[in-house]
Amino acid sequence: ILLPLGRQFSIILVLLSIMTFSGGLTVSAYTKDSIENVVSERGLSEENIQFLLESNNLNNAILQLNNVALESKDDNTKVRSIKITDDLILEEEITIQEIQNKSISLMATTTSRQVTSKVTLKNNIGLTAAELTAIGYFTYNGSTCYAYDADTASSVGMLYTCSDYVSYIGSTPVSGYARVSGKYNVKGSIDIEWANLSVGELNIVANVFCNQNGDYFSQWN
Repeated sequence: ILLPLGRQFSIILVLLSIMTFSGGLTVSAYTKDSIENVVSERGLSEENIQFLLESNNLNNAILQLNNVALESKDDNTKVRSIKITDDLILEEEITIQEIQNKSISLMATTTSRQVTSKVTLKNNIGLTAAELTAIGYFTYNGSTCYAYDADTASSVGMLYTCSDYVSYIGSTPVSGYARVSGKYNVKGSIDIEWANLSVGELNIVANVFCNQNGDYFSQWN
């Protein structure tokens, strides 16, 4: 059942009064105030639920995250984040790892690198609503770079379902960067014993890039 966004939240509040969340939390009260109090025990507020279940909000937040400068966490990790509600945070962590590729091990000047981009939507006490990961495997030697493998993964909380797959491993450089891409289909949904209420759907594309010097970045759309 796909409902207009304007009617979703009021219906969600009714459904929450009769459903059981994963982790054993049961909402048995029927008033809006009671629902808000119980849901807050899991670190979610009315504002958070409404945000999480409207796909345009998540899409806009991901686009905004691309414009935030990365900050170094350590030699192999960079992070960036934006605050999207009073207690919801969208964060990206990019990590690199030098790897041994047996097929090119005799080429002393060639380096293989794994670049992992992980985007996490969470609240300020650590409850994760969704986590999407894109991984690119690249080789570079100072003059050329190509992508030879890729992987994707997804992990979602109680308000989402998600599927993911690798959509592209690009050997043709884009502005000097080799590229891999992954796609994710994220749906906001609530499961109850007798039905599944679908309240929004979003297709997300992750691109991970690396150039001939080992420089890297990501872009989520």
